[in-house]
Amino acid sequence: MKKRWGIARQLILRAAAGIDRAVTVAVRIATPPGENDPDLGTGHEARVHALKSVEARYATSDLPTFFPEPRAIEPLERERGALGSGLIRRDLAWESRAETFFPELAVPFNSTLENRVALARSFARKAPRPLAILVHGYMLGQLAVEERVWPIRELDALGFDTALYVL
Repeated sequence: MKKRWGIARQLILRAAAGIDRAVTVAVRIATPPGENDPDLGTGHEARVHALKSVEARYATSDLPTFFPEPRAIEPLERERGALGSGLIRRDLAWESRAETFFPELAVPFNSTLENRVALARSFARKAPRPLAILVHGYMLGQLAVEERVWPIRELDALGFDTALYVL
């Protein structure tokens, strides 16, 4: 018989996997041109080299400006129907004005439409409740998939509204 894990442990494991994947992407994106030596391959040595390149890059960067000041948003809202009894599903979209930390990434980043629009899907009751914000893992971010992967109904039963945020 399978041992059933608690919801908290499942959330922690999913979050940890997401962080691992995010670091992998950051390493690939933040390595300056010319520092990806094709002779290194994709093994352990290549990963160590990439991590050292990223570490050196961040060591010479202005890290206090890494996270910009938050700003107010005015999302467009679209009701998407109910999920279960009384749990209302809404999609939210707003202009993303995210700036890349490394200037050389700005053009490729901004040339992708998905990077210019922020998306979230909320699952809420009529009366406000605490909100659980869930962020997808590496290479995910499809709302139709995310709402099936995350334990939305379980969080609802625990008294949480939920928002799935797409990076």
